[in-house]
Amino acid sequence: MSYFDLPDYTKKNKNIPKNRFYESANAKERKLFASQISKITWINMLATETTNLPYKNAKRINIFRLECKSDEQIITIAKVIDKATPFPVICLAYFQGYFKLITSLKHPHISQEDASVLDYTFSSDWHKADFPLFKLNLAKSLDEVHKDFCFQLIGGRKHDGISLQEIAEKLKTIESLEREINRLRNKVQQCKQFNKKVELNLQLRDKEKEFRMLMMFLEK
Repeated sequence: MSYFDLPDYTKKNKNIPKNRFYESANAKERKLFASQISKITWINMLATETTNLPYKNAKRINIFRLECKSDEQIITIAKVIDKATPFPVICLAYFQGYFKLITSLKHPHISQEDASVLDYTFSSDWHKADFPLFKLNLAKSLDEVHKDFCFQLIGGRKHDGISLQEIAEKLKTIESLEREINRLRNKVQQCKQFNKKVELNLQLRDKEKEFRMLMMFLEK
């Protein structure tokens, strides 16, 4: 089953052994490959020679299909795959008639030429394979193709005057705030001292306000 309607000359359809990515994985992640993934297929490669699109940094975009044994820990596995290549990767995770799409912003590893350091990972929810929700718009440049796809995964909102990297930083801050808010709420519930509880509630209110402001910005 094909998810993206891409030209035939972008197709690779090559099975990739799971141990191809083990150099970028720790022992726990290697076990996840064995327990959670039955097969990895390199299905498409978007490059100048297959799309006639220029590039600045994204020399190619590799698209992998992951046949999953369950729907757990798939983002962790996709991150390992993404770290193992210097170019953008899109993972199509497939499980029991549903797809989950995952890709990352990243930068080159300082000492490993064929590896990357992930800055932020974007992902979709699981959705029915019969109704693809996302597409790859082959326009402008390979960098723009990947950028547009990342924006689709966060709801398709493009903000004038702010880069995708800046959006990713705000998303990371939101995730950090969510953890901090949950931590403070737990501390408030457990706190028995009145003065300390007041102090914690003030901290919680500030964090919740910061969280709301960031969410309002992203939802504009």
